[in-house]
Amino acid sequence: MKTWGVLQFELGYQLRRYTTWLYLLVFLGLAIWVAAAFVDDARRGGFYFNAPIIITTITVIASLTGLLVSAAIAADAATRDAQTRIAPLLYTAPQTRFTYLAGRFWAAFVLNGLCLAAVPLALVLATHLLGLEAAILGPFRPMAYVGAYFIVALPNAFVITALLFAAAVLSRRAVVSYLVAALLFLLVLFSREFVADVLGYWTLGKHLDLTGFTAMSALWRAWTPLQKNTQLIALEGAVLTNRLLWLGIGLAALGVAQLRFRFAHHSVGGRRVQASAADALADSQAALLQWSVPAALPRMPQVFGRATAVRQVSRVALNSFRWIAGGKSWLLFPIVFVLLQLMGPELLEGELGTPSLPVTGRLATMMGHMAIGVFVASLITLYAGELVWRERDAGLGAITDSTPVPAWVLFVGKLLGLWLMLLALQVVVMLSSMALQAQQGYFEFELGLYLQILFGLHLAKYLLFAVVAMAGHALVQAKYVGHLLVLLFYLYTVFAPVIGIEHELLVFGSDLGWSYSYMNGFGSALGAWGWYKLYWAGWALLIGLAGLVAWPRGQEQGLPARVQQAAQRWRRLPWALPALGASLVLVAGGYIFYHTYVRQTYVSEAAQTTQRATYERRYGRFRNAPQPVLQATKLHLELYPERQAAEVSGSYQLQNQTPHAIDSVHVVFHPDVAPSNVQFSQPAKLALADDELGYRIYTLSQPLQPGDTLRMHFRQALAPRGFATHDAGTVVVANGTCLEEEWLPSVGYQPAYELSNAGVRRQHGLAARPATRALQDSAARHDLRGREHITLETIVGTAPEQTAVAPGALLRTWQARGRRYFHYQTDKPIRNGYAVFSARYAVQETRWNNVQIQVLHHPSHTQNLGRLLRSVRASLAYYTKQFGPYPHQQLRLVEVPSAASGLRLTSFPGTIRYTEGFAFVSPQRDDRDLDLPFAVMAHEVAHQWWGNQVVPAKVEGGPVLSESLAWYSAMGVVEDALGAEHLGRLLRMMRREYISPRPEADVPLLRETDHFGVYRKGPFAMYALREYLGPAPVNAALQRLFKQYSGGRAPLPTSLHLYRELQANTPDSLRYLLHDLFAQNTFWELSAERVEAKPIAGGRWQVAIGVRARKLSVSETGAEKALPMNDVVEIGAYAPAPGDLRGEELYRGWHRIRAGRQTIIVTVPRKPGKAGIDPRYLLIDGNLDDNLRALAPE
Repeated sequence: MKTWGVLQFELGYQLRRYTTWLYLLVFLGLAIWVAAAFVDDARRGGFYFNAPIIITTITVIASLTGLLVSAAIAADAATRDAQTRIAPLLYTAPQTRFTYLAGRFWAAFVLNGLCLAAVPLALVLATHLLGLEAAILGPFRPMAYVGAYFIVALPNAFVITALLFAAAVLSRRAVVSYLVAALLFLLVLFSREFVADVLGYWTLGKHLDLTGFTAMSALWRAWTPLQKNTQLIALEGAVLTNRLLWLGIGLAALGVAQLRFRFAHHSVGGRRVQASAADALADSQAALLQWSVPAALPRMPQVFGRATAVRQVSRVALNSFRWIAGGKSWLLFPIVFVLLQLMGPELLEGELGTPSLPVTGRLATMMGHMAIGVFVASLITLYAGELVWRERDAGLGAITDSTPVPAWVLFVGKLLGLWLMLLALQVVVMLSSMALQAQQGYFEFELGLYLQILFGLHLAKYLLFAVVAMAGHALVQAKYVGHLLVLLFYLYTVFAPVIGIEHELLVFGSDLGWSYSYMNGFGSALGAWGWYKLYWAGWALLIGLAGLVAWPRGQEQGLPARVQQAAQRWRRLPWALPALGASLVLVAGGYIFYHTYVRQTYVSEAAQTTQRATYERRYGRFRNAPQPVLQATKLHLELYPERQAAEVSGSYQLQNQTPHAIDSVHVVFHPDVAPSNVQFSQPAKLALADDELGYRIYTLSQPLQPGDTLRMHFRQALAPRGFATHDAGTVVVANGTCLEEEWLPSVGYQPAYELSNAGVRRQHGLAARPATRALQDSAARHDLRGREHITLETIVGTAPEQTAVAPGALLRTWQARGRRYFHYQTDKPIRNGYAVFSARYAVQETRWNNVQIQVLHHPSHTQNLGRLLRSVRASLAYYTKQFGPYPHQQLRLVEVPSAASGLRLTSFPGTIRYTEGFAFVSPQRDDRDLDLPFAVMAHEVAHQWWGNQVVPAKVEGGPVLSESLAWYSAMGVVEDALGAEHLGRLLRMMRREYISPRPEADVPLLRETDHFGVYRKGPFAMYALREYLGPAPVNAALQRLFKQYSGGRAPLPTSLHLYRELQANTPDSLRYLLHDLFAQNTFWELSAERVEAKPIAGGRWQVAIGVRARKLSVSETGAEKALPMNDVVEIGAYAPAPGDLRGEELYRGWHRIRAGRQTIIVTVPRKPGKAGIDPRYLLIDGNLDDNLRALAPE
């Protein structure tokens, strides 16, 4: 039989099966489902829904999510002969191994390619089915679909089919193909999320990823909206090498399969399946019936009591677990162990790559990551199918069905065996985590916390899904279809919000979520979690009963016979079981409904967006209505941490700072706070009360004249009503309350509540407007909403064992009515952005001059306190000297609970909030020898000058005056306190983000609002200017800026004012550099092409450095323009050093560099090892790897 004949037969057979067309429909549905998730991205990102990169990305994702379908196709082609017992006959046919395998492989490949052909069809259909507006649809470009199919889909189909087919051929078991598919899925996620994103090795990640997902992610980051709309994915660069590499791996796998394959009859799995057959008989006969018939006795009484049933179930469960654990696939569990050991230290890194202690709370929580969830769900799906089909696959189905064993014994026993596998997996995860902790020198294992998280919160989710998987396979009379439907059900539970299903009552196994912090534990989340799990346990019981009554038994497997059999079993079921399931669903569901919909107003994400659009339509006309400005605030807060509630009474002093009389005051309440009673110091009438949107208008009996003041009194309560579905339930907590001023009433229309994204605004019929007001918008400089400076007096009552913290000096503290009270008052006006805290704090204190410095921390969180205090003292000294005085008599660092890791801080006036992850950061383990907590705290202290005293206008470039200047200032503190070498290490760490793909297209720094621009590009621009001009001129410019604009008075400063101050201190010869760094999006392409050296007189060496230079500007749309270049650039030469390190600096000087190639001659005292251009990377260069070059060999 020729290969073509085998191919024809195989294709004909598969095309006649309904499962093939079901697979095709699955790919069609998956593609439309994934496409729906990109609609909002297109609206928000400013690119077309049918842009080439979206078409290609959806094709990649379809290849990835369709791995199970590919495994079913490949496994069926490779193992069907063995499963149908026809292999011995076929092996005697006159055919070669190549003919036998090639025909089946090519048939599987063609079928996979056919299924993936549904993706472009689905994308064309999606443009019509999803009701998309014309604004996000570009022209139809056939080559975008053709390219995606032939560059991504077909190569992926070949590689995936080859690997899965080879695995099935070599093992003779279909399940191995599925397990390899699960590993390939994990490999893709590992490449993208860990290798590329965490480690920063994007090139390696692109090559490890067989689907091209990582390469597409890099293009998503690097391309502008214009490029996304216009550029086709080309078969070049990383895409080409990835395709060639994996095609080669696929061919190699096929070659190994052909070499190892033999026309030899053996049981699938050898002795394992022989044992499986024996175990299957044992399950259904001797082992289950638990009686014996001695030859001497004619008959023994048969016992079918409850005790026998329990023993039967136990035996089936143990045999099922042993069958799973005894297979080669159990090797996956050691693989999990090894992966955790390899990846753990990197995953435990805190912010910016700083090592963190491997605390149990974080490690155990990490084990619930979505990637691990997908892996476990895949295992559940596969093993559930194998257990349900075990006897039939072994040819013992008829024998088992004839035994006097109830169907429920088999169903429950196999389910318990699957549960034991999941329990064992959690044991492996726990032991792996403990081993990782020990490897890192951390021995506080906290076994109880492991049990709570791994064997409670995580395991409950897996056990519920296992019931669905078992029932699904029992209901479906095709194992591969069962695999597919169960996994699709799981994907629905993960991606239901994509299709607009948000409520947890409609998504199996879901809940409101939980988090663990060492300060506040699980908070109040476990109560709601328990009710949701009870609700889903009821559904799981009902679904399990459906699977039980549908359990396949007997030779009549047609639909009518199965329905009749299920009806008979249903009538024999104890009524208490379905009643229990229905009761759990109704009681728990009703309780959840009451606490979600009745005690509070449930608002979905879509409804929240609609509310914001409605807010603007109704009240946007008041955007520029004259309103009084807040001058002073008095608050009395009663915090009740034990019940997560707060009562607030307060008053505002308002002043009319406009030239017009004000006849009405607009008051806006937080969406999650019920509007309260408001009174004014003069008669006022409530003219409008919109409680849905929290908007009220009060008409004054006497208009407020320019310069006059008015007092506004208010009361409000903050308490969770029902389950905490909104932020209101997480503000006041048992230990670690942080109540920010945004929860208090605001005066005037609040533009912050408006929709900002252009696509979403268009969808809701709102006029387009920029996300941020223009840099030249002079009116924005007079808009003080949220930026005004106020005086603040606060009285806080809290639990007797807690300490309350508010801005200002602590005037007194006392106890009354079993509660503890604190009275604070600011000594100078502060920005109207503050917070009040309460927790069981320990206090560590020091002073700098007349400033009291306090750290209020969780009693056991003492690590890093010393370096934080040193940083604060050094920062206060440096900033006061360089920029101006610190305005307060105290500076407090306050710890708050958080499940997030790393260095997360917020700077309020006189107070810096930091999350508890700071306590677990371990800089002494950092092999970079970098004290990052010191630098990050210096950055936050700098916000006491930049952001709290100098408050920028809310326009383009505003964050440059806060974030960029804060990081630049912190660089000075690090250099001053820790030395220039330490600053160099900090700068190298901050440049780490340059290795992540990102578009060069951008606005100039003066208009920057992007995170990378203001946190990296801005500080580096300031540092470069400092190195060119010297520290004194730059800091003098900042000192003038601070002196003129500190105080928060209108008009507020913009980045243009910073630019003018810097310009005044920049010599004419370097004005071009200032313009390039701030006023233009400029890039330099600088590289050292050759380095040669020769000895000269006096023991010195003459070094010739061949460099190439180019300068260009890139517009925000991505258009490049070459610029003339005659710039001053640093040249450096260094002594020899191993690897990529540079040795002692032998030369560093400024040289004029023109565009193009040129040679620079310098003289150094001894033979160099490396030399190059811009060795400290002062200028913005997209490639930092070619600035230095080693000395050419002689």
